[in-house]
Amino acid sequence: MKMLHVIAGAACLGLLGCSIPGKHPPSDAGDLIQPVEQFADVPVPEGFRLLTDANRSWSRSQGSFRAARLYYTGGQRLAEVQRYLRERMPAYGWELESEEANGHQAVIQRWIKHSDPAVHYTIRVDLVGKGPSTDLSYVYATRRVDLSPLHSGSTAEATSSGKGHQD
Repeated sequence: MKMLHVIAGAACLGLLGCSIPGKHPPSDAGDLIQPVEQFADVPVPEGFRLLTDANRSWSRSQGSFRAARLYYTGGQRLAEVQRYLRERMPAYGWELESEEANGHQAVIQRWIKHSDPAVHYTIRVDLVGKGPSTDLSYVYATRRVDLSPLHSGSTAEATSSGKGHQD
C-alpha cells in the first residue's frame, strides 16, 4: 500500500508540472534565441552586421503587421551612414519626416511609409558614431489609420498596432 502512495504522489507531481530542484538540467541558452527577420524594405549599409546576442535584436510580422528593433554595427563613419540612409530609404518607399543631431556623434532620423490608406509603417533610426565605426538601430512599427466615418470630419487618427514601440 505504501508503494501505491509513492506512485500516486509521483504521478500527481508530473501532472501538476511540479519539479524537484536540482533534478532537471538547465535549458540550453540557445533555445531562448529567437530568429530575427530582416525586412526587405530596410536597407543596411554594406559591412554592417546584425547584433543578435541575448535577443538584442528582434522582429515580428504577421499579415500587414510588422514590428522590430534591429541593432547593427559596422565600419563606416556616422556621416557616411547618414548619407547612405538618405539616398537608399526613398528607393524602398520611405519618406524622411525628421532628422536631428543629438550631440556631434549621434543622429536620429524618423521615416514613414504609406503602404495603403489604412496602414503606415514608421522607423526611428538611431546612429551613434564611434570614430571610424557607427552603431545603427532601427525601431520599426506598424500604425493603423482609423478611416471610419466617425473620423471623416477630422484628420485620420493613427493608432498603434500590437506591442511595437511607437514614437
